[in-house]
Amino acid sequence: MDIEIDPAFFNKIQDSQKKWQDFEFMQVLGREKRAHLGRQIVYAIWPTVFDEIPYEEDEIFLHPSIFSMALSRSTASIIPKLLAEVWASGKVENITRKKLNIVNGLTLLNHEFHNFEHIIVGSNSPPPELIDEIVRAIGVLKKTSPELCELLFRSTYYLLPFCDSEQNSFADERFPGVIFINVSREVSMAALIEDIVHQSMHCVFCDVEASGALIYTVPAEGLISDYLSGPSAHRTISVLHHSALTEAASATALVNLLSDYSLDKHQQLEALARIVFLNLKNSDRPWLY
Repeated sequence: MDIEIDPAFFNKIQDSQKKWQDFEFMQVLGREKRAHLGRQIVYAIWPTVFDEIPYEEDEIFLHPSIFSMALSRSTASIIPKLLAEVWASGKVENITRKKLNIVNGLTLLNHEFHNFEHIIVGSNSPPPELIDEIVRAIGVLKKTSPELCELLFRSTYYLLPFCDSEQNSFADERFPGVIFINVSREVSMAALIEDIVHQSMHCVFCDVEASGALIYTVPAEGLISDYLSGPSAHRTISVLHHSALTEAASATALVNLLSDYSLDKHQQLEALARIVFLNLKNSDRPWLY
């Protein structure tokens, strides 16, 4: 399929990918700092268990339920069991990520067991066929955007799918490495890939920010309204950076999907429409988002 897109848009994507290469050090450093926070939570809630856990294993102390405990101490009694086993509804076997010498899969979480019901209230677990679509989308993403996947899955370890017509997909800095993907609306290949990449890039930038190695020339929590006016001026400079990175990553994944994967005509048009929308947002009024 021959498609013409503004060359400047592709240049932005290329520039973004070059900058992402500098993220690896900051990602690893940020994860180490967040693992240390996990150690502090475990020690505060269950000090006797803390003494029996291999202190050097960051993976244990980054388990999402540990951070959920910090919001709901009433469930602290189950922490020994959570630390003893990896609870998951399934694993995506063909997606791997590297952290030091450890290679694991992206784990699908069950939100009811993992104590996330307080942030996705009223949500339901998706049926098996939607889980299959998520697994397939991640497989296609790895095939079409391997370098982007390497970046994303250094910081994203868990995916929690849910169905809720009132809530968008999201990532939450309180839960390192977890993306929450809502499949109550669209489950097309392009929609899932854009959603997964967008939320995973939030995890990446949260690690980058947590590293302390990112230097802002203006206060990160300062408001856009300090410099510009507009409908999104109430957001912070940090949120603006999150938006720029997530949308650049999403556009990259969609361009790669359109270029390298065999889609039917309807899927091609949808992927193209999503790329055009991102292009318009970034070309005409980039600071609004």
